[in-house]
Amino acid sequence: MSDDISSLVFLVYARSHVRLELDEALLTANAGRQIHLITTETVTFAIQNGDPERARVVVHRYRDRTDITEGEVHDLIARVLDGRELPIHVTSLSESTVELVGRVNLRLGLAERDYGHFVHKDRMKQEAAALGVRTPRYHVWDRRRFLDEGPAYLKEVMSDVGLPCFVKPTNLYGGIGTRMLETRQAIHDWALQRRYDAQRYECDEYIDWPIYQCDSIVCQGVTEFCQVSVGSRPWADIYGGHNVGIRTLHPDDPLRARLTAVAERINAGFLNGGSGVTCLELFVTAEDVVFLEIGYRPAGAGMASSPYYRQSQNVHLNEAHVLAQVDPTWRPRPTFRSHVAWVVVPQPMGEGVLARIVMPSLDCQTQMYWNVDVGSPVGANAGLDRYAGAFLLWSDCYTSLTESYQRVLDECRLELVAAHV
Repeated sequence: MSDDISSLVFLVYARSHVRLELDEALLTANAGRQIHLITTETVTFAIQNGDPERARVVVHRYRDRTDITEGEVHDLIARVLDGRELPIHVTSLSESTVELVGRVNLRLGLAERDYGHFVHKDRMKQEAAALGVRTPRYHVWDRRRFLDEGPAYLKEVMSDVGLPCFVKPTNLYGGIGTRMLETRQAIHDWALQRRYDAQRYECDEYIDWPIYQCDSIVCQGVTEFCQVSVGSRPWADIYGGHNVGIRTLHPDDPLRARLTAVAERINAGFLNGGSGVTCLELFVTAEDVVFLEIGYRPAGAGMASSPYYRQSQNVHLNEAHVLAQVDPTWRPRPTFRSHVAWVVVPQPMGEGVLARIVMPSLDCQTQMYWNVDVGSPVGANAGLDRYAGAFLLWSDCYTSLTESYQRVLDECRLELVAAHV
């Protein structure tokens, strides 16, 4: 290892089937900084703009995510340091490893608290409510009480959150394990199916209003950049076979300033002087802005590694999450480029051989990313963990963008034929 290394950055990424892209030149602009990527054998990634002679990005692959434990990361850091006293930083670029990285940083004395309030949805709501932001009514599911009290407990849950309600794991991501339940019988059936399930769930008030996403870069507690986008429908709907997407809000939309102000308040409270990228989701109802959830990492669904933020504001979000934490003098320099949308196309509800991809005509620029090939077998729907493909759309004309975006959402689909045995 080179003697000119002055600091070490450990990045943890374990989202299989969602490609990670990093710009080595941006991450290692400080000549003495070395990056250690901790990942798994199932992750695909690309390191761009690297210098082979400098070897500033070192990759450590584990078999799967369960092998990346707090102890393994701690031991790896000790091996890399090899007795040297160097500044170190540990950060996560994937939803599934945020809590792990928080525990590592707490153990190393690099953080004053863990990152549980960015992971557990009930803790998030408690923190947001303490900041004066409205949250959905919710009830943390108690399977023991359901088994002991039955109908009386269901009556209490429905009194707390109403019907329909939305059930979800408290600590998972990407719509995994989520369902909308519309009747008392549906709640009862769901509870019976999970009576021996140790996973922790919550029941949320169902809010049928658009979801907005605020992607922020925070430097020492101050929100230096916030891009506001609006979703087509909940990300969880991808599990029902729906195309799902997101598009930037027009810069002149008055809602943009309102939601940015809410994001600034939440970022300041959740990070408490810290730095990094947050991904915040909000409902906007007729009366109020309602907190949904927040992540301490760049956006999921492949967005952070796509050109979504680069094409809209000339911002590299993955790299920004790292640089904001490791360099107190670094600040983003956003520049508006175009209006942008991102659409994720799921794998079909059934299995078969892909016969064709139905594509609408579009009046904007487009870049497509396909994980499936015509003539090849396609597996059944796996949500955001393994989707068929994605569209990046952009245009200088907001009307053209929104019309093309809607056509992709409505018309793009995969047609299958039965596989020959």
